[in-house]
Amino acid sequence: MPKSKNALSLLEVLRREDMKPAAGGSNASSIGQPAQQAPAAKGDSPQTLVRAEGDRLKFSLSTLTLAVVLFGALVVLAGAFALGRHLGYHSGWQAAAERAQMIADDEFLDLREQPPNPGVLLDLGVVSDAVNRENAQQRKAARAGQVGFIDDLNYIWIETFKTKDAATTAREYLKNREIESTLIENGGKWVLISKEGFDYGLTEEKAACQQLSARIRKVGQQYLEAGGRYGFKCYVKKKLPGSAW
Repeated sequence: MPKSKNALSLLEVLRREDMKPAAGGSNASSIGQPAQQAPAAKGDSPQTLVRAEGDRLKFSLSTLTLAVVLFGALVVLAGAFALGRHLGYHSGWQAAAERAQMIADDEFLDLREQPPNPGVLLDLGVVSDAVNRENAQQRKAARAGQVGFIDDLNYIWIETFKTKDAATTAREYLKNREIESTLIENGGKWVLISKEGFDYGLTEEKAACQQLSARIRKVGQQYLEAGGRYGFKCYVKKKLPGSAW
């Protein structure tokens, strides 16, 4: 049968089939060979810190991003440390400068560096043992011949007795051992007090008072052993001006 001009030959049909795109969207290189996809290029879509997946945000840190974050944190810490150190040095220098200025402006610095003036110390009421000793001698001379207790002196309260007879017996016991005492009535009771007063402002008189107290206690122990019922406890009291014990 003769072939018309409009009729397609088998060869032309095959060629046209070859020219059609493949099912995956790419042209076949030849008849009967499947279409090949182009390989994906490396690094086409680098990871981002935040990306959207539907209605959520997904955080993703790559190695490079993590390194950048850590480096930035270290830079901030180093800057804060340097700033704090600078401020600390500045505050220290400022305080030292203010201290030096205060010393320079001190009007009494020269007076404090001078040796002590005894006259000034006396005016302030600060006296030495020598001055106390001299004052004590003057007081003793002034009270020579006085009877009774002297104000501002310390006396030994030897013992308190319930009856006058017991107090008188103890007084005689002390007198036989060369310890003089005075018997007074105080609040319905009887008290033996040393005749000698002591100035506690003088070291030697305070020591003498303590020695006499120890001696009286020793005698009191002997008095107890003899059946006297009292041990002579010896309290030290100061005679205040105007007080009558």
